[in-house]
Amino acid sequence: MDISAIKKQSCVFFSLIFTLVFTGAFFGSPQDAEAVAQWSRKYKTPCSTCHSVFPRLNYYGERFMKNGYQDPDNETPDGDKMKRRINEELVIDRVSNLLGFRLNITPVEFEEKANTLGGEAKDRVTIGRPEWIQLFVAGSIFKDTSFFTEIQIDNSTGSKGAIHFSWWRLGFHNLMETTAVNFVFGNVSPTDFSSHANRLRIFAPIKNAVYNTRNVSGDDDINITGYRPGFNYYGYKGPVIWWLGASPGSSGADKNDQLNTWGGVKVEVTEDKESAFEGSSVSIWTISGNDAASTATTYYKSPNTRTQLAGNLRRGGVDVQAAYVFGADDDWDLTSASKEKAEFDGIAVQAAYLTGKFYPAVSYDKVNYKKASKYNSGGSGALDDVHKITPAVSYMYRENMRIGFYYTIDLNDQPNYTKRSGWQINIRTMF
Repeated sequence: MDISAIKKQSCVFFSLIFTLVFTGAFFGSPQDAEAVAQWSRKYKTPCSTCHSVFPRLNYYGERFMKNGYQDPDNETPDGDKMKRRINEELVIDRVSNLLGFRLNITPVEFEEKANTLGGEAKDRVTIGRPEWIQLFVAGSIFKDTSFFTEIQIDNSTGSKGAIHFSWWRLGFHNLMETTAVNFVFGNVSPTDFSSHANRLRIFAPIKNAVYNTRNVSGDDDINITGYRPGFNYYGYKGPVIWWLGASPGSSGADKNDQLNTWGGVKVEVTEDKESAFEGSSVSIWTISGNDAASTATTYYKSPNTRTQLAGNLRRGGVDVQAAYVFGADDDWDLTSASKEKAEFDGIAVQAAYLTGKFYPAVSYDKVNYKKASKYNSGGSGALDDVHKITPAVSYMYRENMRIGFYYTIDLNDQPNYTKRSGWQINIRTMF
């Protein structure tokens, strides 16, 4: 990038930071933030009970979710309470306690070299892009039985009005009256209980790149943290959480004749320790699968693994998540008898500090791919290795509305690689 372009982006960066600060000063710090998400309505409590800055859960929110959307501090699970009792076996919740919406829009985005015009790479500015609206219905059906469904109308790049019936699950909790036995069936993620799950993130619009690494190119081309049909068993006692799960692959009726299986364990600072580091944790997680592709005469298989070591530091307004992820595919292309192994490893970090109405944060990515020509995107030197950093600041206009500015700096210095830095303003709200 030339000097004039650097100056231009620097001016834009500081101008937008000033705009956010001015917006905060102009609107002030409203104290009458309405509790509008379904659990806020039900329990008559602010969104900050479960979220630091939504969608990021705080430690209480993680415990609430683990307990089947029931208050984890009640001696008896409250899934039957605050509902209309029809008879001894039937309770019905109010619809408003189950129904919620989330809205995501990017008013302005700037991307370097994102357009190709007349064979030349040009910068691109996008204005007024609605990303998606989600209808999510969730809560307890009755004591120790929960559900979660999320229907998304997606207008982001490449989707254009697509409807996703993505995350949904039915949970059975505290079976045999112990927290050691819980099951969730439906579309699940293998990393739901990890210290760095890449879901309900600190950085709402930014996903760490290492989690986008996919399981080669067969019928189970799923990223590491994405939803898949299957089940999670999990249990927790004291500072330890453990989980096991299995999935047939990308669909329930999968062509692959072998299951993907995973397991993990997390150790955390629990609420009874009366520690300033409550909710901090470390975890290890791994998944093993076998992707496949079939022709009229040949059935190709590619055993693959993904492993994550992760940690989460919480103290007051400080929230830091970091992970090291590595994996391998025995045969990346699944198109010939000669196998070509692919390997990768990467670092993912997200950190933030909540101070009043502002939420400064930073995200860092470093991903290295090895040994397979699959990971060459076709251009000279344009490998898919990733190295970038994204500083950001969000302003909480209300507890249920987050306005964020994100500036991604591409640090990839590979020969002949075209850097693609950029920035965006993103607004999210839930109601």
